[in-house]
Amino acid sequence: MRDLAALVEAELQREELNDSQRKWLLERDELVKKASIDSLTRAWNRGEIMQLLDVELARAKRGTPLSVAMIDIDKFKVVNDTHGHQTGDRVLAEVAERIRGAVRDFDVFGRYGGEEFLVVLGNCPDGVAADVCERIRANVAATPVTAVGGAEVAVSVSIGIAQYGPQLDTAENLVAIADAALYRAKDGGRNRVEVGALSDLP
Repeated sequence: MRDLAALVEAELQREELNDSQRKWLLERDELVKKASIDSLTRAWNRGEIMQLLDVELARAKRGTPLSVAMIDIDKFKVVNDTHGHQTGDRVLAEVAERIRGAVRDFDVFGRYGGEEFLVVLGNCPDGVAADVCERIRANVAATPVTAVGGAEVAVSVSIGIAQYGPQLDTAENLVAIADAALYRAKDGGRNRVEVGALSDLP
């Protein structure tokens, strides 16, 4: 996104551009941004977060530690069935905001699908990822979300972590490990954090 913004700025500074060309460039920049962001949660969408993961993977292969975390809202279907989809949307937006408030300034996260989020933890040594994810878990569970109609809805998340290593050097493998750890967290009672292992690979 920074590269795109720099390119647009450079184009706008070209003296030979007429007003219509300038307007088109600005509109295109805004459309690209909108296409990269999930409108409900204001997190990156799945395609964009996976591209950002690829960027961090390239850095990890040069020696920068990397972890990823898969987050799933516990019993989200029950929330929708009990309180309706408007409340479900409210829960999704609020969980995203609480994740945003718990991650480090340079971490990025996106809506991976449905009620799942993927967090990319760049420059993240062993142990730090678990601390960040525990902070996310606690932040989400700290207070209920007010449903449409005024009821309070208790919300929690389960989280699975994968850490980059020589045999976990692709985005697909990292996500698979994090996903397996996530399901272990859910099977273990939900509202918990689990760290994946190489043996979790299918």
